Amino acid sequence: MQKIYYLLILFLFIPNFVLSQQNVDNNTDRQIENIVSLAKIIGVTKYFHPSEQAVKNDWDKFTLFAIDNIKEVKTQKELATNIANLFSLIAPTMQIYYQDSLINNTNITQNIFKTNKITYWQHRSLGLDHKNLSLLLKIITSGWKSKLITTDTSKTDKYTPNPQLPDEAKISENILCKIPIAFYLNKNTKQPKTKTLKFSKIKYSIKTEQIAAVITAWNIYQHFFLYFNSKNSNWESCLKSTLKKCLTTDTIIPVKVLLQEMISNVNDRHFLIFTKKEFGFFWQKYNEKPSFELSFAENKVVVANVYDSCCGLRKGDVIKKINGKFTDSIILSEIKYSNGSNLLNKCKSVSENLIFKYKGKNEFEIQRNDSIKRFNINLKDKIIIKEPAKFRELEKGYYYIDITLISRKDVKKLIPLLKYAKGIVCDIRYRCGSGSEEFLSHIISDTILTGRWFIPHYQFPNRDNIKFELVKPWNITPQLPKINVPVVFITGFNCLSYGETILEMIKHYKLGTLIGEYSAGTNGDINSSALFNNICFTWTGLYVVNRDDSPLHGIGIKPDINIEPTVEAIKNNDDYLVNYAIYYLKNKELIDKK
Repeated sequence: MQKIYYLLILFLFIPNFVLSQQNVDNNTDRQIENIVSLAKIIGVTKYFHPSEQAVKNDWDKFTLFAIDNIKEVKTQKELATNIANLFSLIAPTMQIYYQDSLINNTNITQNIFKTNKITYWQHRSLGLDHKNLSLLLKIITSGWKSKLITTDTSKTDKYTPNPQLPDEAKISENILCKIPIAFYLNKNTKQPKTKTLKFSKIKYSIKTEQIAAVITAWNIYQHFFLYFNSKNSNWESCLKSTLKKCLTTDTIIPVKVLLQEMISNVNDRHFLIFTKKEFGFFWQKYNEKPSFELSFAENKVVVANVYDSCCGLRKGDVIKKINGKFTDSIILSEIKYSNGSNLLNKCKSVSENLIFKYKGKNEFEIQRNDSIKRFNINLKDKIIIKEPAKFRELEKGYYYIDITLISRKDVKKLIPLLKYAKGIVCDIRYRCGSGSEEFLSHIISDTILTGRWFIPHYQFPNRDNIKFELVKPWNITPQLPKINVPVVFITGFNCLSYGETILEMIKHYKLGTLIGEYSAGTNGDINSSALFNNICFTWTGLYVVNRDDSPLHGIGIKPDINIEPTVEAIKNNDDYLVNYAIYYLKNKELIDKK
């Protein structure tokens, strides 16, 4: 009898619980759809609607206000009405349709203002959202400009927006927005004057601020990032999944974590997120190291270098577990926050940075040859080591030069010695230093030019109809004395940005043999944007392709001899790429024939 009683309670309780959970899920899904709809309109209006009100609007405060205004609405029609009301002062000529019916009965049409002058936004990459950047970032990104263009209708071309053709944004299944992205000018007035939108000092919840930061960052990539695969873009679904995590998690997830996971989907290794004061402190000094360094080889996390001899680890040890958790599962959980330009590079990047996740005492289970060992290691914040050698003689007549570290002055001092070398191994596995161009100038006979870079000019939303401005290449001219000896350049997945510029010139002009891994596949000048609460992030602003116009981003520069790291090579050699480079230089003719 008692069993029947309990079964009856379960029978009555479970349907109600399931129904309650369904209601919660449905409410969250509706909130997400509402916010995504708002995000789409904010992106087009903020960056492309040229009304005086939109230009002067405080978009940070407006975004916070608008999120709370529309998040909880129950129906699509109510959402359309709220959006129409929200944007009525900022974009008075915007038209909102619900199921083909106009919601906001605006009588303003562009024909009333038709003249021979028009105005529209032109973005050289993106020059907005720079106000709260640090001074250093403002200097770095000063070349990116956003401005309102005024031109005569007789001087328009295919890249000029038409005042009579508004951007049509289908922001949800039943809501369509028509947003003018160009206006006729009438006596220096873009639109009829309306009241300036003012916001009271309302304290918004942390989650509202998080959502605002997410949709702002999403819009920047949506409208100004050039490397989406247009055929398979899932950027909107990335926004939805990030919003879902934000809305359904009881604890507060830091904005940095939310954005790292969302933007890892676009494979932009220039992406860094930080507070205003942090920029400039990301790059570790070359003589400051953790207790040991990790690498990714043969799909395993491997000890690459040991700097604290007390830890008990050796080069080539395979890390199986950290604090009882398999490294395979750690890599899988961390990869969603990685900004590597492809899956392999993400695995390598996660492995290299894994050590920085752990502080104090941790248990490492490793495989050494055929045995399993465990070490309790007290990880130190940093080990100060001797500054790595920028230049050394590897064997008699064979020299190593690290052009990621060496200066112009250093190169000038070395030229007399290098002129009589049997062979030179140049390390270009990271960003290049100032001496890289100086070195190249002594191994070339003719002037060499940089590759194909383009400045994008955006006048339309969603990366439509972009006008590309070819950047005038800079050159490296030959200097005496010329070094006429074989040169090998060793490279890897951490060679990016300026490093890839130098690497591409080496590859194109056949200045030496490239040995190692594909480079990062992330080149082009960075841009930067400021979000809420002094959070900033960097992203790729320039468009760079190979000289035959094939893509570079996400692929990298292919080495002449591709050598991926192996566990055995890491265990047996101080630097397997340097060792192979010496072997190649000694047997160049034989290897090239094969």
